[in-house]
Amino acid sequence: MKIYRPIKTNWITQVFGENKPCVQIGADGKATTPFVIKNFPNDICPVGYKKFYPEIGMKGHNGIDMASYYGESVYFNVEENVEWEASTEIDRDGGIGVNVRSKQPIALASLPKEMIGSMNLAQRQYDKLDGKVYLFFRYWHLKGVNVYDKQPVKLGQVIGWTDSTGASSGNHLHFGAKVSDETSWFTLDGDNGYTGAFDPMPWYENKFVLDAEENNNGNIQELQLTVIQLANKAIYLLKQLIAAKKGRIIN
Repeated sequence: MKIYRPIKTNWITQVFGENKPCVQIGADGKATTPFVIKNFPNDICPVGYKKFYPEIGMKGHNGIDMASYYGESVYFNVEENVEWEASTEIDRDGGIGVNVRSKQPIALASLPKEMIGSMNLAQRQYDKLDGKVYLFFRYWHLKGVNVYDKQPVKLGQVIGWTDSTGASSGNHLHFGAKVSDETSWFTLDGDNGYTGAFDPMPWYENKFVLDAEENNNGNIQELQLTVIQLANKAIYLLKQLIAAKKGRIIN
């Protein structure tokens, strides 16, 4: 299995297990709702804020965050010889997302070390299927989606566009990986401290998926950034600099 970069912009702002963002807290010392999330210089939360992930029962970040400009195209980026299907979702915080699940199990040399829950369901599946598991990948904080539920998905296909919907501090893509039940979208070992997610970095190649696909078989040509996209990127970078001066870094 190979995992390529799903967006053109090459800027990872947070990896699996990190604990960068802060959340605003009320007089009772608990996070206010809806969540107000910010990043600060040196990842230190000032008075009135606490680290976000412990407040929601997590050990740390459960995926990879990639900075983007508003409306950047998101492509399906996992190369493996299985069939894939999509599902769409809006979470309780208003975050728009796409999940893409393997319809057949995928062989892994070993089970990701993060996949340890109270019932060891992922390990049971891995042993039962002789070193294979069903996986699904999550693409979150989107502006909108370009797929429908149960739609087949192919490598290099546009599945949505970036934004900052839901519990987010600025335009970016959250990319995550989980193990699912054999017959449904049920997440195995959701109590592992990362809502059932594992670190996808051991399979990650920092190469834009369309470039990788072009090099592999020439079926998909690299998409060049348009003038409008370049302008949007310039605007995003300018906002990043302004936010940093105000003590708030967009993630």
